[in-house]
Amino acid sequence: HNIANLDPLGVYDADLDSSIPHELDLPNYGWTDADMEKEFDIGSFMNTGFMSPDRPKLKLGDLIERLQQTYADSIGVEYMHIAD
Repeated sequence: HNIANLDPLGVYDADLDSSIPHELDLPNYGWTDADMEKEFDIGSFMNTGFMSPDRPKLKLGDLIERLQQTYADSIGVEYMHIAD
């Protein structure tokens, strides 16, 4: 929740803290831009989606971007009809 986009439409005038905790700041761990280009073997046992067997290696930057999309980006929900 610290880096999630909690109000993507800007509907609420919430006083959300936009700071990133040091635990989620990549340079805190000594990672550099060069590290983002390194490829890692993510294995292939029972992996699906962006971690599927046809992509056994991913660049660290791509992996982090995909995880941010999954866990910190916006989602949408549509309610068409709710019966009584």
